[in-house]
Amino acid sequence: MRALLALLLAAMLPAAVAVSGPATLQGTVGVPLIAGIVASGGAPLTYDAIGLPAGLVLDPASGRITGTPGAAGITVVTLS
Repeated sequence: MRALLALLLAAMLPAAVAVSGPATLQGTVGVPLIAGIVASGGAPLTYDAIGLPAGLVLDPASGRITGTPGAAGITVVTLS
């Protein structure tokens, strides 16, 4: 059985900033995940995430989420 992790992304951004891409990300427990958050409209842009599950990190300069999910479940992640 494949154990999955789903991230529901909720953006809390100024009106001038637009985020494109999926509102959800899905990964497999124990398998490396690489995903990018793409935003435009503000300069300079930096990224922050609240609620990322253990094993995943966000690069504040690029918006890239990387790591290996350690547990299955659904997690709400807030982006800013």
